[in-house]
Amino acid sequence: MDLQEKLALYFFDPTKGEEEYAKLYSAGTDLPISYSPLYLLRRQILLLTGKLITFPNPPIHQMPYFSAILLAHIAVKKMTMLSSGKDYVKYSDYILFYRNYMGLRPLEYAAARLLRNGIEHNNFQLYMRLKADSAPMFREFAKSFIKNRIMSRDQLGKVRNFNVTFAMVEKGYTGAIVSPPELLKFDIESGIARVQFHIQPYLFLEAFEWGVQKVKHDVKVSPQLQKHFDRVVMEENWMDVHQ
Repeated sequence: MDLQEKLALYFFDPTKGEEEYAKLYSAGTDLPISYSPLYLLRRQILLLTGKLITFPNPPIHQMPYFSAILLAHIAVKKMTMLSSGKDYVKYSDYILFYRNYMGLRPLEYAAARLLRNGIEHNNFQLYMRLKADSAPMFREFAKSFIKNRIMSRDQLGKVRNFNVTFAMVEKGYTGAIVSPPELLKFDIESGIARVQFHIQPYLFLEAFEWGVQKVKHDVKVSPQLQKHFDRVVMEENWMDVHQ
């Protein structure tokens, strides 16, 4: 498989079915079909958010956004590698991806990472504890609270932990992908401040898809990123389907 074929398959349009993918992959051969992991992830996200199928009646009031968000964050790591041209990425690289490819502001991508951590690492509790020494995320919280006059600098100096929870906002709500955090309670004695974000998951997933399209464009026009892509995206690790 040459580079252009690999690019076409790796970034294959997830709104198109497996049959169309198979036609492009096999091109008249009898070889087993290997599915691009990015294609599968993006297609699963569309399935989970009702973009490819109609959910049954009675209507489902809670879309399976959590699974879709986790899948998007799995892909974000690879997209960050491909867009940066690095084999190993740090938090600062993620920040650049969220900002430059998904259009997220610092507080938005901090909240997005915390939600991902809450789902994946905290027993699906949608809760995370952010310690005062957890820079740079803590600094973003502090900036927002001072800017929106939620807490004074003196009060922030007494915060030991932010206990962060999340509220999912359904379609029809106008506003940012992630709204500024709301202070629910501050216990001065313990130094614990309970805060809550309102997140529009469908907007986050749309921003993720825009980011994928930007990465695709940048790789196609950059010989350096193409060379990196060809080395780190290995077709032999794709999922084979024997029919």
